[in-house]
Amino acid sequence: MKKYDTAQRKSDSDPSRPSSGRQAVAFDDLVGLNLISLPIGSETRRVLDATAAVRGMRLNHVVTVTHIPTLMSFVRAGIGAAVVPSTSVQGLLGDDLERRGIIEPDIALDIGIVLNPDRNLSPAAIGFLKTIEKVWTSH
Repeated sequence: MKKYDTAQRKSDSDPSRPSSGRQAVAFDDLVGLNLISLPIGSETRRVLDATAAVRGMRLNHVVTVTHIPTLMSFVRAGIGAAVVPSTSVQGLLGDDLERRGIIEPDIALDIGIVLNPDRNLSPAAIGFLKTIEKVWTSH
């Protein structure tokens, strides 16, 4: 299951915002934030826009970029916040950013792996699948 988090510069955390100081934020707290976003055709953007539409909201996408590292650079520069898959802000990409999970609603996608039963997997593919299972089941 793929979860989504918000990412924001630590110095931009506003104590007056309802989400300040919490580990998670409600989706509705995204209204009014300047968002750095992935393109409209991306899975993340489709999920965000569809969730906003169902809730009767409009998000403020101020910058659109095609790559998550570029998105993180805009967040670091203070242009706005971002909503990304939670694994995107783990490790070096997000160590210096404030991260919060999104709740109310909890936004997540199921991810499937398709295998051909008529072919054997290489040792590298087997290792890759084990890594995916380990990482994704811990979220």
